[in-house]
Amino acid sequence: MRIVVFLTYGVGLKNWNDDGILDRELAIWVSHEKAGNQVTIVSYGGSKDKKLASSRIKGQVLVNRWH
Repeated sequence: MRIVVFLTYGVGLKNWNDDGILDRELAIWVSHEKAGNQVTIVSYGGSKDKKLASSRIKGQVLVNRWH
């Protein structure tokens, strides 16, 4: 199964990281990946969001450039 996660408008993974909740918020999607699902995250943050997630999830992180 493919799961696409859209973050709240205006929120990026950097926001979660700055608030100290990134690992907790990504944990559910990591567990879905371990179960064999493909996870894609659509973030409203910048290009640094891809680096933040790359060490935590295997899935794709897309940055919504058009907001």
